Amino acid sequence: MNQKRPTINEKIIRYMRQLIFGLEDSLVSTFGAITGVAAGSGDSFVVILTGMVIIFVESLSMGVGAYLSAKSESEVIEEVARKEKELISKDIEGEKEEIRAYLKKHGFKKDEIEPIVERLVKNRKLLFEEMMLHEYKMVSEPRQISINRGFVMWLAYIGGGIFPVVPYLFFPIGQAIYYSLFFTLVVLFAVGAYKTKFTGISWWKSGLEMAALSLLAGGIGFLVGRVVAAGFGV
Repeated sequence: MNQKRPTINEKIIRYMRQLIFGLEDSLVSTFGAITGVAAGSGDSFVVILTGMVIIFVESLSMGVGAYLSAKSESEVIEEVARKEKELISKDIEGEKEEIRAYLKKHGFKKDEIEPIVERLVKNRKLLFEEMMLHEYKMVSEPRQISINRGFVMWLAYIGGGIFPVVPYLFFPIGQAIYYSLFFTLVVLFAVGAYKTKFTGISWWKSGLEMAALSLLAGGIGFLVGRVVAAGFGV
């Protein structure tokens, strides 16, 4: 029997952390940095160059970081799973006691506990999954997920970082700063609002929360740029 392929929404949920983290961090970091450079240098070429370097270097760093962290987590889970399978094989009575203690803690009565324990013992695969989830709070995933998470993070970072930089390609630097702010706020608001499709919270509150982060970062970047420029007499 073929395993059901995940839908688009299921894939988005699976990689939600990487998508949101990559987009938000790229938009905020890139916008904050190039706004500071724009305010300090007044040179569009320097701003564009800085933006491109930030996007491509940071996207690789974030992608590799996401892959390595997911891979490390996967390796830890695999080792815990190996030990748990060994315990089930060698000390089934001990595992049964752990199940009894867990069920008792959650309000099950003795006459309810024993049938559950016996059913789990007969189905060792289910027993293993239950022990991994309830004892270690872990769910094993294929190693391919680690690679996918790194790729999604890399792609999201590149996609997000482009928006703050684009206005500097078409407008004078004085106007580009404001267009960059506008595009960044719109994209952040859209990302924050879209994620509520899966979280169920208020779309406008989520959108405003993300947009506010960009505004704060841009304001700090602008102030730093002005202070540095004044310090060097630029």
